[in-house]
Amino acid sequence: MLHLSKPGLICCAGNSAAELWDNICNYSKSFFSYVPFTSERSLYAGIIDDSSLPDSKEEYKSHLTKIHSWAIGQIEAEIEEAVSLYGKERIGVFIGTCDNGSEFSEVSYKKGEFGTGYQNHTQYPSYIPELIKARYGFGGSAVTINTACSSSAQVFIRASQMINAGIIDAAIVGGIDLTSSNVALGFDSLKSVSSEPTNPMSANRHGLTLGEAAVYFVLSKDKLNCSEIDYVLKGYGECSDAYHMTSPDPEGKGAAQAMTLALAKAGLKPADIDYVNLHGTGTRFNDSMEDIAVDAVYGSYKVPVSSTKSITGHTLGAAGALEAAVCYETILNKTTYPAQVWDGDFDPEIPKLNIIDKNNNKAIKPVKNCMSNSFAFGGSNSSLVFGVEE
Repeated sequence: MLHLSKPGLICCAGNSAAELWDNICNYSKSFFSYVPFTSERSLYAGIIDDSSLPDSKEEYKSHLTKIHSWAIGQIEAEIEEAVSLYGKERIGVFIGTCDNGSEFSEVSYKKGEFGTGYQNHTQYPSYIPELIKARYGFGGSAVTINTACSSSAQVFIRASQMINAGIIDAAIVGGIDLTSSNVALGFDSLKSVSSEPTNPMSANRHGLTLGEAAVYFVLSKDKLNCSEIDYVLKGYGECSDAYHMTSPDPEGKGAAQAMTLALAKAGLKPADIDYVNLHGTGTRFNDSMEDIAVDAVYGSYKVPVSSTKSITGHTLGAAGALEAAVCYETILNKTTYPAQVWDGDFDPEIPKLNIIDKNNNKAIKPVKNCMSNSFAFGGSNSSLVFGVEE
C-alpha cells in the first residue's frame, strides 16, 4: 500500500477539501451557472470564481495558473516533508489533464491575432507538470496523462507503479482542467450536455454538466507525519475495452472488469467496500452501463453509491483526483456518505442501485474503504480503492 497526503483542491463547489465536503453534505446545486460560451450558445457549467484568489507565482498569469497555485499551495507542508524524507531527485510529478491551456489561445483567436507575449508551450498538456517540477526542483519524471475522463485516476496507477518499481519514492499526483468554450461546445455537439443541471442516474437525465478543478496529493512510500489520517491507495484496476471512440460498452464489461481487478489488488471482497463514488456523468449511456456494471460486481450487496458530479460538475481530466478527495473526506468523517443531488426518479430500465441522497446519507457503519470509478472515451476504464491503514 502507498500513502496519500490530504488533498489540496479548488472547484466550483469549494476552495478546499473541507469546504467541498461541507457543500456536499449541505446538498446544494447552487454552484452551477448559465455560461455564455458564444454569443449564440449558453450552457450550465461549474466555473471557478477566482476573483478572491491571489495572483499565481507563475510567469504567465491566468485562470489556469491561479487555481493551480491555490490548490498546490494547500499541500506545501506535505511536499516539504516528502523532500526531507526522500530528496528532490526521488520525487516525480504525474498530472491528468485534457484541456488546461486553451484559454491562452482563445483570447488570441477572438482578437484575430496572437498578441505580444503569447507562448505556445503554455497550452501544452505538459505545462502544469513542468511548472510543478521546476517550482520544487524535483528530479523524477514529469508525466502528463491524457486519457480523457479517466486521466487523473490513471495518475495514481502510473505513479504507484513507478514507486513500487523503485524508480522514485514519492510523487505529486492530481489533475487540473478548465471548462473552455472549445470543450463545452465539443461536448454539446455530441449532444452530451444537459439543458439543465445534471441529474445522474435518473430516468429524467439529459446529460452532463461540465466543471473545473485543480486537485493535488502527495503519494509516498511512507505515511507523512503531518497527515490527518493514514489515507492509502489499497488497489487499482484498469482496462481498455475499445468498444467505441466515444460511446461506452452498453453491457459495462470493461467497467466491471476494472472494479473487479481493483478489488483483487486491494485484497478485498465487494462487501468490504463501504461506499462507491460513481463516474455518474448524467449521460444516458454512461450511467446505464455503469449501473449495470456495479450491479454485476456487487450483486446482492447493495453498496452505497453516489455521483458527486451532481455538485461539482464533470471536471474531465481532474475528475478522478477530485473524487479521490471526496473519498478522503468521506473516510476522514466516517459517519456520512456523500449525497447526490438528483430528483430521486429511478430509471426502470436499469438495476436499482443504493443511491445516497439527502434522505439516507448517514453511514450505517464507519466508512473505511471507498471505491472511485472513472470511465473515459475509447473505453479507458479505471477503478481505485482507497482506505485507511489498519
